Amino acid sequence: MFGFLTSFQNILSESMIQITTEDAYLGRVLTTIRTSTSIGGPISSVVAGIMLDHSGDQILIILCAVFILIVGINMLFAKEAAN
Repeated sequence: MFGFLTSFQNILSESMIQITTEDAYLGRVLTTIRTSTSIGGPISSVVAGIMLDHSGDQILIILCAVFILIVGINMLFAKEAAN
């Protein structure tokens, strides 16, 4: 379920990037995002592990859920701004 929903969110966010970015910069923007994601994955795993050791799993899940909601709301506003 998590993998499916993550893929769905990735498709939506990449589509928004393609819609809102000028064609001349699209390759650079997508490469920058993919590079930061590749670097950010291992770093965020370490940070999540440290947070899990110090705060517990429920706090970490709540923080991640709030972050995902904020990103989703931001995507909705970006869509409205693109139109």
